[in-house]
Amino acid sequence: MPILEFRWADRTPPAAAPVLVQTNSAPTAINSNVTASNPFPQFLGPERNGILSGPALDTNWTAHPPAIVWRQKVGAAWSGFAIVGEMCVTQEQRGEDECVMACELATGKQIWSHSDKARYNTAIAGEGPRATPTILSNRVFTCGSTGILNCFDLATGRRIWTRNVVAESGGKIPQWGFTSSPLLVDGLVIVHGGEDKRRSLFAFQAEHGQPAWSAGEFNPSYASPSLATLAGVPQVLAFNHRRISAHDPATGATLWERPWGNGNAVCSSPVLVSSNRVIFSSGYGAGAELLEISQDTTGKLSAERVWKSPRMKAKFGHLFARASSLYGLDDGVFACVDLKDGSQRWKEGRYGHGQGLLVNDLYLLMAESGELFLLRLDS
Repeated sequence: MPILEFRWADRTPPAAAPVLVQTNSAPTAINSNVTASNPFPQFLGPERNGILSGPALDTNWTAHPPAIVWRQKVGAAWSGFAIVGEMCVTQEQRGEDECVMACELATGKQIWSHSDKARYNTAIAGEGPRATPTILSNRVFTCGSTGILNCFDLATGRRIWTRNVVAESGGKIPQWGFTSSPLLVDGLVIVHGGEDKRRSLFAFQAEHGQPAWSAGEFNPSYASPSLATLAGVPQVLAFNHRRISAHDPATGATLWERPWGNGNAVCSSPVLVSSNRVIFSSGYGAGAELLEISQDTTGKLSAERVWKSPRMKAKFGHLFARASSLYGLDDGVFACVDLKDGSQRWKEGRYGHGQGLLVNDLYLLMAESGELFLLRLDS
């Protein structure tokens, strides 16, 4: 859609952040004892599923509307925030610099920032980084729009190690930029690779950044990798271009794979609905599929389709499964389908391609227009 602006609007980008100088001191080890109350340490929250158990949200916005606590100017970006303790971390574009910035959660005041000379900007994809940082204990992991994978000390912003995923993969920057929010699994940081080299996933040692494995035989797409246990087996799910694949977290070995879609981009994360069932969905007419994962007597895994439905096309937003229903934005319209067969239960409210979180039984949605909505789920 066209974006309309006044000609006299201020388009001056924020000043470039200071580049933090790498010191020669030895990096501190990952500290698994660092904890925080109500953390939101990665894309889609603690469990990477967009579901939060709290806090309780006031539903009367007429009497008690949400109040702005602070406001800060930021550069262009599509990244969300990762939050641990009193710190929140995100990415943004400042001129020709791609920046990682940590702020005080209570005030928005900048604590530290780091800049890389990198800028992704195209007419169709827009400008700026587009992946959410991941925080593990005292480390921050970020993936920039051009494939720069960084690891920082959370308290100081000192960069501990860096990798260029394009160089590692031997491919090229994807058409819409790198969108992979880092996945941390058992001492590994896992992201999607570049296009045209038939390797969808790359894993690096979280401690020092050394390559661990690469996997997948298909071009990556734009849904961040996720971890699930299906049929009793932990596996990394990769939603790729024309293909779904699942991989051993330790080695990257392919556990199962299936064809997907009509060749258009996929962005929405898979939704775990039971111990052996998972839903994938994408836009551009593809719809949703419920897959059942089973294990034979030899331990080999396979995936079979339970149903396919055109009634839930998640172009960008994450979907949510509750009881016997699946909720989400079906090509921008809030909808509900039956988990039993994918049939539509209702469809109501055009919000565009936004993103939301499920907080208890309430859907907190940032619509494409920039408006914030609070919706109650109804089966």
